[in-house]
Amino acid sequence: MDYQNGGATYTYDHASLRVKKVSGGTTTVYVFSGTKVIAEYVNGAAVTSPTREYVDSGRVFAVHQSGTVKYHLRDHLSIRVTVDSNGAITSRHGHHPYGEVWYGQGPRWKFTSYERDDESGLDYAVFRSYGNRLGRFMQVDPVAGHIFNPQSLNRYGYVINNPVNAIDPLGLCDSDICITVWAPYPGGVGLGARPPCAALGHRRGRRSRGWWSRGRGAQTP
Repeated sequence: MDYQNGGATYTYDHASLRVKKVSGGTTTVYVFSGTKVIAEYVNGAAVTSPTREYVDSGRVFAVHQSGTVKYHLRDHLSIRVTVDSNGAITSRHGHHPYGEVWYGQGPRWKFTSYERDDESGLDYAVFRSYGNRLGRFMQVDPVAGHIFNPQSLNRYGYVINNPVNAIDPLGLCDSDICITVWAPYPGGVGLGARPPCAALGHRRGRRSRGWWSRGRGAQTP
């Protein structure tokens, strides 16, 4: 499926992952492992020579390009510091609670794990686009809300309006399937620590066991 936005054309595969972007004279093809991009090929780069390669270990996000490696260091929410291969700081980054840039331009990944598109200014949240200036998603949440949590009835809202304590790596979060970044999950804290689970004290609903587990392959804790 092709989709145009902000002067760019995006191509999505059967799983709704963005596999190609065409902007001006630049064509970028994305290679995924699960829902994470691990390589990019620009303008027909050879299969054995990706333009950029990525290794994401959670708190450290490494980018290999043109023979050099940069390391982007995260706190519990977003990338805050970029260092070179010698460990020297090359840039610092900060944003407001809902993702607008506060200081430093930094890498493309400005808010949580989202890649920000230069063309539209929107953040690629895998299954939806996020508007950081508005603090909301641009498409309706495919997972319906429920009356036990009135905030979830706003299907454009971001992490039940709690952006300091929760993240939504896939753009599918309501209170049942977003991630509380301060919780001591096995394997780490925050990004990549565990499949989405209950957050903010609300019960796991049938939606995370149904639509989520059937459609995206995650297991309900």
